[in-house]
This record gives sequence, C-alpha cells and structure tokens, in this order.
Amino acid sequence: SATAPAGLNALLAEEVGWVQALDVASREQGIPPPTKFMLASWAIQAKGDVKKALTRMGNYRKVEEKYRLSEISYEDATAWAKRTFPTMNYGAGENKDGLFVYGARGAERDISKMKSEEDWRYLLKNMLINIQSATPTLSDVRKGMGVIINMKGVSLMSYNREFEKRSAELTTNAYPVKMKVIYMLNPPSFFGVLLGFAKMLFSAKALSRIKTMPTEELSQYIEQAQLPPDLGGTCTEDWFDQREQRYAVHNRSVLELAGDQN
Repeated sequence: SATAPAGLNALLAEEVGWVQALDVASREQGIPPPTKFMLASWAIQAKGDVKKALTRMGNYRKVEEKYRLSEISYEDATAWAKRTFPTMNYGAGENKDGLFVYGARGAERDISKMKSEEDWRYLLKNMLINIQSATPTLSDVRKGMGVIINMKGVSLMSYNREFEKRSAELTTNAYPVKMKVIYMLNPPSFFGVLLGFAKMLFSAKALSRIKTMPTEELSQYIEQAQLPPDLGGTCTEDWFDQREQRYAVHNRSVLELAGDQN
C-alpha cells in the first residue's frame, strides 16, 4: 500500500505546542477532532491561533453534520463522480513553487445534474477527497495547494452560484487547507459579475490569490508535462487514478499520526 515518505508528517518544534494546546481546548469546547491528522492540520493552518482553529473546527463539524460526509465511502463517492462529472476534474501535479494543483473544467459543472440533496452530499464529499488528496501529508498542509479553473465555454446563462455557495461551506473557514493560488483561465466578459458574488463568500485575502490568464500562459507556472492536452500539455494520466494514489497516502498519514502518542 502507499505510504507517506518518511518525515513528511513530523511536527516542527513550535507545532508540537500548537497541537497540544488545540487538543486541550477543543475537548474543553466539546468539539474533539475527527483524527489527530486533522487536529495537527488545523493547528498548522491557524499557526497556533487556538481561537481561529476552534472556529474552523466548529464550522467543519456543522458541515459534517449537515452533509453526513463521514457516512459516504471513498468508493461510493468516486463511483458517483465517475457517473456524474467524469471529466470535470484533472490533476496537474506540482506548480513551479512546489504546490500540488488540480483543476476543473468550468463548462462541465452542469447544475442540471444536481437533482437532489443527495447529489450535493456526494459533490461535497468529492471536494473533500480532492483536498485531502492534494494535501496528503503535514508537509503538504504547510505548503498549501492550488486550483486551476478553466472558464472556457462558461456562459452567464449556464453559470450557477450554488456550486460556489456549497463549496464555500467546506473550504471557507472550515476544512484546514491553505488555498495558495487559483489559476483562472480564459475568464469570460462577465467575470466581474462573478467576482462580485465571490466577494460575498470569500475573504479579500483569498480573492487576491486569483491569477487570471489565457491558457497559453499557464505553462509559466506549471510544466506542460503535468497539464492535460486541452491545456496545452502532454499528461494523459487519469485523474481518478492519480487521486486514488494520493488519497492512499493521506490515509497512511492519518494512521501514522494516530499511532504517534507523543
């Protein structure tokens, strides 16, 4: 089975105290973490700010309770994604700053496929798996991750804000992830309208990380060998295969920290 490379889940000296303080405070507040890996991730993401980390932990618990994400298996979530959005996502490997980046084809986010609340549950579960696969070790959590969103083919009529509203529940002030960069490719003429809506969901700091550009400029940030052909690259690796491999590393990290009582 896949393993996390040695040392990538080791806590830095200052982080040991952060995790211990957050562990005590979270239990006092009645919101114990689902796993020690997530506890450490919240502590690292908040840089030891216990109040900030507790807020995110509380928000995540609300998302978990609302969507019952832990009740959906990886296998069931993947089967749903392959049926519903088989080619929406793709892996892109690391950018030139060493951040893992995965992408989404905006034109394939067809809201008509979301026919019930169960579909939203499965979509959120897949978003969670994507994030966990992008940051499978504490070293990755420290670095953060990036996303590519290709807006080619997206029209104002086809755009639906529900995707952003739902995903913001998970990624904004809840799950412990540092979204360091968002490559927004081929922004449409109405992008300013979308940005105005985004300002209601995301912080100014988060929005400042958006880089807009045409497809051909993306190779300045990510090697072509790691991009799919529709973005001018040569990578043909299946996204679900790549995700499964990285998610296995995430699971090993969870087990590794669960067994570390220090």
